[in-house]
Amino acid sequence: MTKVIIVGAGIGGLTAAIGLRRAGLDVTVFEKRNDPRMIESGGGMVVQPNALRGLKVLDAADEVISRGSVLERFEWRTPAGKRIASWPVGNVARQVGAPLLGIRRMNVQGALTGSIEDGTLELGAEVTGFMEDADGVTVQLASGEGERGDLLVGADGINSTVRSLKLPPWTKPRYAGYALWFGITPGEAEPTYRELDGPGTRFISFPVGNGEIYWSAIANSPEGAITEAGGEEIAGDKQLLLDRYAGWEHPTEEQIQATDMSAIYRREIVDRDPIKKWGSGRVTLLGDAAHAMTINLGQGACQAIEDGVVLTKCLAADSDPVAALRAYESIRIPRTAPIVRRSRMIGELGQWTNPIACRVRTQIQRVAFPTVAFREFKQTMAYDFLA
Repeated sequence: MTKVIIVGAGIGGLTAAIGLRRAGLDVTVFEKRNDPRMIESGGGMVVQPNALRGLKVLDAADEVISRGSVLERFEWRTPAGKRIASWPVGNVARQVGAPLLGIRRMNVQGALTGSIEDGTLELGAEVTGFMEDADGVTVQLASGEGERGDLLVGADGINSTVRSLKLPPWTKPRYAGYALWFGITPGEAEPTYRELDGPGTRFISFPVGNGEIYWSAIANSPEGAITEAGGEEIAGDKQLLLDRYAGWEHPTEEQIQATDMSAIYRREIVDRDPIKKWGSGRVTLLGDAAHAMTINLGQGACQAIEDGVVLTKCLAADSDPVAALRAYESIRIPRTAPIVRRSRMIGELGQWTNPIACRVRTQIQRVAFPTVAFREFKQTMAYDFLA
C-alpha cells in the first residue's frame, strides 16, 4: 500500500487525505497546530460549484452543504447602490449539478475534519525538513521524531516549508497593495453575494448559514501598515471602517455597526506568481503552497479542493506513484495559473482611485461582467474532474 504524507491540515490537505484514504492509500497528515479550533478558523467564504462537485466525487459534499447558505445571485453595485452587473449563479449551479454556498470557513474545515478517518490526522506535529531517496521520503518533525512514506505532499500554505526546501530560491509572497477587514454578524439576508465598488475601496457581504452574515471591507493600504490581528488588537478599526464606509448603500454601515469588535479581523492580501514546476521525484505541492492567489475570484480554497480530487484520481489510476504526481501536476498547473492571474488583475482594477478612471472601470464592468467574465465563470464551474 502506497503511503502518502501530507503536510498541512487546511482545506486542500484534508480534501486530499479524504480522497486518498477512500482510494485505499495509507495517509498521514501532519499539522503543526495542536488545537483543532485553530485549524477551524477564519471568516466566511464562498464554496463554488466546481469545488462542491469535487467534494461530491469524494462523497464529502453533503456535510459541507448542510452547514452553509445557498446563494442565488452575484451583484455588483456602486457605493450609492446603483447596479453595475449581476449574475444568476443559482441557475449556473443547477446546470452543473452543485450549489454555490456561502459558509463560515471554520464550518468547511469542521466538516472535512469530521470526514477524516481516525488515526490519519496528527496535531502538534511540525515538519521541519525531509530527506528523499529512490525508495521513499522521510520527514523530520520538530519533536525529533521522523516518519517514512512513499510520497510527500506539501499542503502547508503560502509559506510552505515543503516548497521552500524543494523549490529554491525561496521568495516571500507578493503584497497585492490592499488589505482586508472582515467580520461575521447575526442577521438574515437575501441569498445574494453583494459587492460595492468604490475608489480603492470595496465592501462585500453574503449569508453564511445559521442566521449569520459575513462581510469584508477591502481598501488600498501601504505594505506593512497593518498586521494580521483581531479583537482587542484592532480596537480602533471598527470606527475607522464606519468612517470609511459612511453613506454607502444600506446595510453596509449597519452590518459593521452590528458586529462585535471582538469579531472583527484584518490582514494584508498577498499571492505568488504562478510557477511551472510544483515538485520532482516523490514530492509535490497542493493548494496555497503551489498557487497562492488573491481573494478576488473566491477560488483559493476551491482550487485547493480541486487539487485534492485530481491528486486522488491520478494516484488511484497509476501504479507508479511518482508518475502519478507528474500527471497531477500536468493537469493542475495549466488550470490554476490563469486563475491566479485573473484574480490579480481584478484586484488591480479595484485599486483604482482616480474618479475618471473609476467611471471607466464601471463601464468596463457593465460590458465585460455579463459577457466575457460570466462565460469564464461558467467554464470554471463546469471543470471536468473525469477528463
